[in-house]
Amino acid sequence: MIFDASSIYRAMEIDAVEKLANGKTLDLSMYELGNVVWKNVSRKKISLEEGIELVNFLLEVLSLMDIINIGIKSNVLEIAAKNKLSYYDASYIYASILFTDILVSEDKKLLDAADKRGVKAYEIENI
Repeated sequence: MIFDASSIYRAMEIDAVEKLANGKTLDLSMYELGNVVWKNVSRKKISLEEGIELVNFLLEVLSLMDIINIGIKSNVLEIAAKNKLSYYDASYIYASILFTDILVSEDKKLLDAADKRGVKAYEIENI
């Protein structure tokens, strides 16, 4: 299974990190997850110390997964343009197609676009 950043974060929230073991994610999810933590710190939802602990926990979680580097591909751009998705989101669909794998996301628009491309896609709580 290929997990996007939203599903990785949700797995932590619902104490379902074991679902991520031996899964795949894109290298860009590390930056997306780091940004979520930064936003929570900057909005004072969590302290800087809690943010640092969360980043360290995320490192442990990501170490359970295979990290994929998609890079820049015309196929990704085509998926993004045809589905009105960001290049980031289209990269997850492309990876799912490339690896013939299920996509896991909490993003409804991404799930719908994956379905239209014939990619099996689920929320983390449904796997």
